[in-house]
Amino acid sequence: MKKVTIFIYAILFSLSFAQERVMLEGEYTYKWGDNETVLVAKSLCYNMALRNMVESYQIFVASTTDIHNYEVRNDLIQTLSAGFLEDLTIVEERVEKEKNIAYYKLRAYVQPVEFKRVLQQQVKRKLNLYKPKPVSENESLIILKEWENIGANLSICVIAQAKKDQGYGHYIPIRVTYYDREGVPIDGEKGLINLGRFGKGEVRRGCVQLSKWRLLINTGEYGHYEIW
Repeated sequence: MKKVTIFIYAILFSLSFAQERVMLEGEYTYKWGDNETVLVAKSLCYNMALRNMVESYQIFVASTTDIHNYEVRNDLIQTLSAGFLEDLTIVEERVEKEKNIAYYKLRAYVQPVEFKRVLQQQVKRKLNLYKPKPVSENESLIILKEWENIGANLSICVIAQAKKDQGYGHYIPIRVTYYDREGVPIDGEKGLINLGRFGKGEVRRGCVQLSKWRLLINTGEYGHYEIW
């Protein structure tokens, strides 16, 4: 019976320890300009102190290594601050109007298990929401974006991400068919977009210039082109 009781106490102690709150602190000093009011400066300073507090937490750091966009990170911080910071208090507030300086130091507590669970859910959601959908892909590359630049000549450009190391370099073949104003093919052209050497996960931008487009326009026969 004693062994059972000791075991139960051990479980309760472990659960209690696992749910122990973690204290977070953040501070920020803000120097405002002559065109800003004290109220605006205090609000900005408070929000930056809040941001520093959340961003310094090791669970947040470990869970957001793939998120570099400022707005996305700010959305995460606002979501977590609104519902998962307990006993948020102002430890110190200082406004020096003669120097145009505001200072805040904040303190709050979090339940690490719940905080981590919600954070990982939000990170996954944000990554899926903001992740660009590929234009096309093969076993080596993902084409994230493709567009045309029209100037003196026609240029085809892409942004690509490597799915594996590209060795000594990678070229993307581009084929263009030119049509007259009645939709009849009148010429064609090929080109290679040189992306150079890049490793798995890296992103490169490249363009190729096509010369026949301008020549065909000058003949007066040109109607449109098609990339394939």
